[in-house]
Amino acid sequence: MFILNGKRKLFVFLFISIMILASYLRLNNLTSRSLWGDEAHSLYSICDFYSSGFHFVKADFPEVFGRSLKAAIGPLILDSHLPVYFVGLSFWTNYLGISEYSLRLYSVIIGILCVVILFFFARQLFDNKTALISSFFLAISPLAIMHSQEIRVYGLLMLFSLLSSFYFWKLIFKEKTFLNSILYIVFSVLFLSVHIYSLLIVLSQFIFLLLVYFHKKNIKQFFGMFVLQLISGLLVSYFYIKMLLLNFAAVMQSTTEMAFGVFPWYLKGPLFIFVLSLGETVAPWNFAVVIPACLAFGFLFVRSFTKIKDLNVSFLLVLSLFPVIFSALLLKPTMPKYLIISLPFYLLLVGFSLTQIKQRLGFYILFLTIVIVQLASVSNYFNLKEYHNSNQLEPWREVSGIIKKQYQSGDAILTTNHYINYRLMAYYLNILNNGGYKIYTLQKDFVTPVVFNNRAVLIYGNSQSVFSLTKTKFHRIWFVEHIGDDRAFPVGYVDKINSFIKKRYFLQQEERFVPYSQTLAAHLPIKRHDIQLPRVKISLYTLKGETELK
Repeated sequence: MFILNGKRKLFVFLFISIMILASYLRLNNLTSRSLWGDEAHSLYSICDFYSSGFHFVKADFPEVFGRSLKAAIGPLILDSHLPVYFVGLSFWTNYLGISEYSLRLYSVIIGILCVVILFFFARQLFDNKTALISSFFLAISPLAIMHSQEIRVYGLLMLFSLLSSFYFWKLIFKEKTFLNSILYIVFSVLFLSVHIYSLLIVLSQFIFLLLVYFHKKNIKQFFGMFVLQLISGLLVSYFYIKMLLLNFAAVMQSTTEMAFGVFPWYLKGPLFIFVLSLGETVAPWNFAVVIPACLAFGFLFVRSFTKIKDLNVSFLLVLSLFPVIFSALLLKPTMPKYLIISLPFYLLLVGFSLTQIKQRLGFYILFLTIVIVQLASVSNYFNLKEYHNSNQLEPWREVSGIIKKQYQSGDAILTTNHYINYRLMAYYLNILNNGGYKIYTLQKDFVTPVVFNNRAVLIYGNSQSVFSLTKTKFHRIWFVEHIGDDRAFPVGYVDKINSFIKKRYFLQQEERFVPYSQTLAAHLPIKRHDIQLPRVKISLYTLKGETELK
């Protein structure tokens, strides 16, 4: 009979407690926020709502796989996304549906698995104490929690980064078995088929392989691992060749208005480390959190260099630093969330370095400091304070609820840009509720440029059929505008639409949501939008001559 002694009981209890905490934090307030634009993009990438009349239709295995793969090798590859996440999400939704909760639960499960795998990885690299501390840090990591609660690829990117690197390490230092070789190829192929930034970890593995070769001079080991990496690369080469031909220049040279793209290269490295430590939920000038975090994380991370002769430490340093340095120097459009690929290795280094502190008081001060600053950042995330990604502040569920409550026969909902307003309004009003609402947009889709016609305002319906607003006579128009319209349309175009509508309709009601000036993004040097704009505005227009409704 297997009997646990006192130490083992405590060890198992702490591991289970960490998993419960990780699960709680990832499930907490899972549907408190509406879906936002990129989350809608994930959903629309796996479901052809246009052909189904904006209804969710379950499909059989071949259709689900074919639909997901077609989307991934088509429009998704244009923005550097690859098929694995979307194929998995397709199967998930086919059985669990497309509610906010079920869609985000997919990422929750992935996030919890990351904590489990990091625990076993750390235990094999070092010891039980390091495994408990590093997995605990990942369990409360604000960056990890944030991406465990959104319908995006980044949690899966971290999961396969861990698994690929785990089996890479096993093949070099532990069991050089055929099974481990196959598992390394499988997880590397899956990793490379999630997002283009996976290349940075695979390149980091190769850099470490070179270091091991110069240290051990084992040409057989070097050649064997290189062949496994080569096989993995060849198996995904179709996607990367297609991506190279379609949008490589855009990926390398883009100056899109990303929060960290405005900083010079010599500041990006420290800023990326800042995000790995505290996520994207704390303002850099929140000194009560930032200064203790920098001191604790910085001290432990730098201290790990004293153990650089330990190949396990060197391995983690390469996986942590190479993606950050390469991105800061060469990749202009890098967003911090892309570097989630390095997060578990960074926290593992910090956890290991903490276990090397011999003074009990120093250990507890550093440990509690990291816990407090991470939980403060997590609290900011749940309360949406000091939040970098103000897209997630947009209350689309509330906006659609206002329309749903007051909608009447003869009304029309006119949205501005297709990518955000139109697809989210269609999700909340028609896809989730089978509402049959008449929703129109000023853009045919988010690829085709807006049609600008001074003689007739063209609008597009649910089937992407085109209408002339000049010739329509709706009883009332709900006009939904978004802050992103300043980039989606020619300057002044949306104002012209408003002026055109006001010639035939009077403004009955107007509501503004999330003043941009109050978001953290407005205080960063991004200059993305006019600071006076609201993120979302909804206006109700009634046809002149009609009785105004009370």
